[in-house]
Amino acid sequence: MLFMQHRHLTEMPNVRLPDLYETEQRLSAHLDFGMYCGAQALDMARSIFEESPTRGEVSMFAHVAMLQGNKGFPELIGDMAADPQDAVAAIGHAFAFCGKPVRRDYLGQWIHSDNPFLVQSALEAAIQHRLNLRDLLIPLFDHADNGIRARAFEYAGVMGLAEHGPRAEEAAGDSAPDVSFAAAVAGCRIASGATIVPLLSKIGPSSSARDSRLATEVAFLTLNEENARDHVRTLLSDIDTRRWGLLALGVIGAARTLDFIISDMAAPEFSRMAGWAFSMITGANVAEDDLELDEFPDSPDNPLLEDAPEEDAIEEALPWPDPERVKAWMSENGSRLSSDHSMLFGLARWSYQDIDTTQLEFQGRFRAVAQAIAMQAPNRRLPNWRSRVFLQDRQFQRDWQMG
Repeated sequence: MLFMQHRHLTEMPNVRLPDLYETEQRLSAHLDFGMYCGAQALDMARSIFEESPTRGEVSMFAHVAMLQGNKGFPELIGDMAADPQDAVAAIGHAFAFCGKPVRRDYLGQWIHSDNPFLVQSALEAAIQHRLNLRDLLIPLFDHADNGIRARAFEYAGVMGLAEHGPRAEEAAGDSAPDVSFAAAVAGCRIASGATIVPLLSKIGPSSSARDSRLATEVAFLTLNEENARDHVRTLLSDIDTRRWGLLALGVIGAARTLDFIISDMAAPEFSRMAGWAFSMITGANVAEDDLELDEFPDSPDNPLLEDAPEEDAIEEALPWPDPERVKAWMSENGSRLSSDHSMLFGLARWSYQDIDTTQLEFQGRFRAVAQAIAMQAPNRRLPNWRSRVFLQDRQFQRDWQMG
């Protein structure tokens, strides 16, 4: 349960580092106790997994098994998991709570395996923890398993491996949807935006909400200002893509669009996303700066979120902005926002380089700034905005360039 809670918190835009730190410490304590119980803990974790083979149970079973040197658990998970792809992500998550020797041992075994589930698990762990695969990556781009190929391109994009940009550009037109999406994202990051057209096509009802969000974040950091405006207009003109159009305005960071963003706060189905776009540009915190409505309306039916539990949870976590209070805030603070620069949380986007992570506070800020940093050059690694939190000199910090 704590694994699920931790993963959920890393996705929520308004979660602070102290909240994550507390959950990680509780989870570590549970895992330490499990190790103290030895074989009994492994039997218990396996029994719970077999009863309910879902994400949190996969992570717990995988973690205990890895620390106890059990080699056969991944095949069992691959055969029994309710969702094999979700199980791959869960195993990658479990790696975060293992030491480097354990990670190195299993990674080396799995990446050479004939079992696609093990190879995908190794790639996922390398993606989540920025582990260096060196030359082991190259043959995986042409693997017979499309899940492996997709994760290979995701890894190349996350790690800033610009030498694989031409491969990504070619694979963006692949017939396998997972491969083409991962390659299109990677191409924007490591091939100077060569795959921008196929990536823009992934934003909308034909893609999952998770993919539409990522495609919006990456694509609109790639486009020049004129093209970005044209594509934003297209997204905003269709009710099925208006949510992503508002997110794109936040990604672009155009202060001149704030009046429009504030006007969309009056529409319940778009209000909270408009509030997030406003925060991305201005740095204002709708909840903490007293810019919320006094009474929150019921969440409207939104077909986009019906089959997207993660995006629905993000929506529910966002505050309800009060347009009048936001306008009053703008009257007092708007003059410091430049229309000549792309703004990100109240600062010019270019000012975010090797920023001190103690300044970011919230997960949503970590995610947005990480994406901006990664797009500064084709060989920039995507900072790990999900990495574990530590306490140093009485400040909560994270090593988001880990590897």
